[in-house]
Amino acid sequence: MNSHRAKSGTLDGQALDRDYVLLAKFFGCGPIDRTQTLKIGVEYGIYNPIPEARTDATFAEICRAVAADLAAEAIVDDVPIQVAWSGGIDSTVALIALTDALRERNELERLQVLTSINSMTEYPWFFEHHVMNKLRTRPFGGALPLALSEDAITVTGEHGDQLFGSDHLVSLVKGGIAQLPWEHVVPSYIAGKLGSEEKVDRVMRYLEPQIAAAPVPIKTAFDYIWWCNFSLKWQQVALRVPAFRRGAVGELVRRNKPFFGDARFQAWSLSNSQIRRVTDWRAYKLEAKKVILDATGDFDYFTNKEKEPSLKHVLIDRVKQGDTRYRVHMYEDYEVHVEEFVKQR
Repeated sequence: MNSHRAKSGTLDGQALDRDYVLLAKFFGCGPIDRTQTLKIGVEYGIYNPIPEARTDATFAEICRAVAADLAAEAIVDDVPIQVAWSGGIDSTVALIALTDALRERNELERLQVLTSINSMTEYPWFFEHHVMNKLRTRPFGGALPLALSEDAITVTGEHGDQLFGSDHLVSLVKGGIAQLPWEHVVPSYIAGKLGSEEKVDRVMRYLEPQIAAAPVPIKTAFDYIWWCNFSLKWQQVALRVPAFRRGAVGELVRRNKPFFGDARFQAWSLSNSQIRRVTDWRAYKLEAKKVILDATGDFDYFTNKEKEPSLKHVLIDRVKQGDTRYRVHMYEDYEVHVEEFVKQR
């Protein structure tokens, strides 16, 4: 489910749990609980379970391993790899890792970089020095899902936020309160989103058993928001790009490979609590920025680059959308159901 479907309160005529709807309004997504603790009013299945494994591998080592596996899959299937490069931290890491993996195998011609004017302007130095005249590019405008091919492996930078934290944390980190005990911060943060104390109490009670089900300690406000993102938003993020293609998208789902969706990255995030001790927003995704620094020597990007909401520019065509909004849900057969409605001004 996307956020509009969840916030509507119904799915195929079935009422969704009222507290679930409040949670969707607070977190801005259609939450699907990967611990399967929460009752949401309808039955739901898990597309990417939370792994039980933990790892001592470094972030950079996992990047190389995942890229090697994707390169091998493309070679065996004899298909190209198209990287949806936004210019942001996550997709730049994925592009660097895949470039290295394919170059080592003398298969760099398999790589296609999907570029938009937004990706170029988000990281123009990288485009000029590492993409332009060096890699095959495929420009697109409008909506990314419509640019995807079923005859290629599509790699996105999706799930980077779920590994490291959440964009919900920007104000908390910059305000100096993200590392305080969550009990003293999160209720006020939810109140700022939902308004009334009664709604805050309902959401907190609803989430209580789900927070208790976390396989790692949840101590700080950062921990709490990260865990919600990691456990509740993962499924929507995994499926949203193919879902907005509409129709039967099973083959697109199979070919769609969010780079950081690999279970090895999940195990890494669960094994490394220090990545959630961020007190300076520029240090968010520091391990990912180290990979970029090692490949480019771009110290300015490493020092100053902050997360930007890149996908919102290309998930749908905002110009054509106008006031139209979409309630989207997908069944286990990967058939996408879309209800359009008009945003009230």
